[in-house]
Amino acid sequence: MGAAKVNSHRFCVTLLILFLSLTTGQIGCGSPSQDSAEDLPAIVTKVLGFEPPGLVPVPFAPRLTRTDEAELAVAISPRLDELVFTRASIDQSGIHFSLMSSRMVNGLWIDPHQVSFSSEHGEAEAFFDTSGDRLYFYSGRPEPGAENSPRVMNLWFVERVGEAWGKPVFLGRPDAPIEFGWSGSLLDDHTFFFTARPYEELGLADIYQVPIGDGGFGKAQSIGPPVNTPDYTENEPAIAPDGLYLLF
Repeated sequence: MGAAKVNSHRFCVTLLILFLSLTTGQIGCGSPSQDSAEDLPAIVTKVLGFEPPGLVPVPFAPRLTRTDEAELAVAISPRLDELVFTRASIDQSGIHFSLMSSRMVNGLWIDPHQVSFSSEHGEAEAFFDTSGDRLYFYSGRPEPGAENSPRVMNLWFVERVGEAWGKPVFLGRPDAPIEFGWSGSLLDDHTFFFTARPYEELGLADIYQVPIGDGGFGKAQSIGPPVNTPDYTENEPAIAPDGLYLLF
């Protein structure tokens, strides 16, 4: 199976998980959701600008994301005024990632553009904190003070400065015997859930959790069974705002 085909399958799964996350209260992001099931369609319609689908999947925000390239990993600000997603282009040299942003202006989503802090090293899989004033993202840019370090997608963040985003800040890597991490989800801004491959089993991936703060990460640990298994990859965690359930 070619690389493009494999990755397109992953993108579809990511978007489906995203919609499930939205319809289970992750749009609110400020506190544990108190919305009833009857309230959710109205919330989704307000944010997305169209009626939510039923049991049959439909394209997400097709006017914004339907291009010849792959779009995935959508993040919506708790303020309901900005949508950030990853655009992936594939050529002979590999996969290239960039973060795209669309803002709500006069009730309409404007055409997406690359985020202001983009770099030639690529950015992907962004997510907001509960206030909407901080945006986390993965980037292959070099670590500060180590310009010749290997290209690895590490976690960075930017802080909101007025209506713009500030300078990217490097968070480092979780303290764990893992190769690298990707696809994150925050719980109460203090616990980070992510996917990683342990060094001893590079062919498989599991879901980990780690304390997170301005100074970086604490010690990460696998969330273990029954979610993680020895024979399969577990990937793309999305934790509910109240921490009562996990989609993956």
